[in-house]
Amino acid sequence: MENELGRGTLQPGMGEVYLAEHPTIGRQVAVKLLLLAMDKGGGSHPEDLRMGLAHINDYKGAAGQTSFDESGDVVRYPRIMIVREGKPVPYDQFVEQGGSLTGGN
Repeated sequence: MENELGRGTLQPGMGEVYLAEHPTIGRQVAVKLLLLAMDKGGGSHPEDLRMGLAHINDYKGAAGQTSFDESGDVVRYPRIMIVREGKPVPYDQFVEQGGSLTGGN
């Protein structure tokens, strides 16, 4: 961890947000989900983190909505995008705006 970026108030229980360098990709990343897992699991031991992750459902982060199964594996459904007038539009928004995949819109 390099330094604190800020304190989250957008999502209950998020707490502090820290800047860290990802060792595999060598890029800077924001650490938020790990802190939430530590809080829910009661500590930073790997088993505490697994338990904490298992209790995170529908976390809304930069990569979209994320949940974890009982094994700690990520459960994330793909976000379907439609290209409309040369721009990507989320499928649900496309439909709400009257778009149809079969109606020529």
